[in-house]
Amino acid sequence: SPFPSQRGVELMGRRPRAAMPRPAWRRVAVAAAAIRRAAAAEVGDPATYAEPGDPQYWGCAAPPCDVERVKSADLTRESFDRRIVDGRVFVVEDLGRDWPMSNWTCDYFRSDELFSQADMVQDRGEQGVHFIPLKSDWREAKVASGVTDSEAPKVAAYYWGVKDVQHADASFRSKTWRTSMLKKVQEHIRLPSFMDSGNLGFVNATPEFWFAGEGAGAKAHMDSHPETTMSLQLSGTKRWRIRFMEAKRTPCMAFTYRDGDVYTQAESWRPALSIVLHPGQALFLPPGFVHETLCTAGCSASVTFQFLQPMPVRLYRRFLPRVRRTADIHEAWLMIARWATLHGLRDPALTAGQAHGPARD
Repeated sequence: SPFPSQRGVELMGRRPRAAMPRPAWRRVAVAAAAIRRAAAAEVGDPATYAEPGDPQYWGCAAPPCDVERVKSADLTRESFDRRIVDGRVFVVEDLGRDWPMSNWTCDYFRSDELFSQADMVQDRGEQGVHFIPLKSDWREAKVASGVTDSEAPKVAAYYWGVKDVQHADASFRSKTWRTSMLKKVQEHIRLPSFMDSGNLGFVNATPEFWFAGEGAGAKAHMDSHPETTMSLQLSGTKRWRIRFMEAKRTPCMAFTYRDGDVYTQAESWRPALSIVLHPGQALFLPPGFVHETLCTAGCSASVTFQFLQPMPVRLYRRFLPRVRRTADIHEAWLMIARWATLHGLRDPALTAGQAHGPARD
């Protein structure tokens, strides 16, 4: 088990204070108390790691359901952090109201002197991956998504991963993406008041934009990153259909949630939640969710980020069996092991995902 035994918790709580400096003792005592509280909470039997039922945990007995919707003024740092730690899905309806990006519509990107020089990536349609200029009339260049599901997007969306200018080995990086473009995006990012200010660096490092005309969107897939995602709708209307990764009886070391995989699997694609976003609304999506998007009105432009503080640790704890048995979320495995054993509390690896090969090994 990656979690300390009850005896280990007791020993941590009884260790003589003289054995370590007072600040270090306090950190260990606080951590030990947190473990005792978690063990006492109704989060599953540590002996069996029984998971909570999906309908009860996500609050959706008859899917598809909508999610909790709140105003920025209703969120405090504490209430926001609690939602993120628990892995809750929710929408902040007015997050983008006064954002510096509030006027960044599809036409803005097409006409902006700097951004219009960038190419977008076609989202893996039947014709494969290719680039198309942001300044072009890209909504007319429709490429079939190849999906047969009646409610799924029939046209592929476009992706601008401006964050990838920082990574020479990025899979879909275009030579037209420049550091000056990322800098301009960063200058227009502002954290909401209910978020920890320590998130700014990671948010600045992870922006990406998605564009779609009516009927276009991203096929159902699951991302491997272990952090929570914030997606802000800038223009148009977008529908999200999502579902948490399924429980597994045995480990599966192959990826099962790549783009479009769920449409062809034996068990049909049954989204648990259906969420519609209008301009200015932001969706907070925990890791481990299979998600699909569809532009239902106008020209959809959105920006997404990931953030580190806090991490969804109670979500991982409650659903540890399926997390550990699902290769698509492999970036979280090493992080969970180190959180659980209290090793390397200041180790940078605790806030960095791990590639599939090393994580599997």
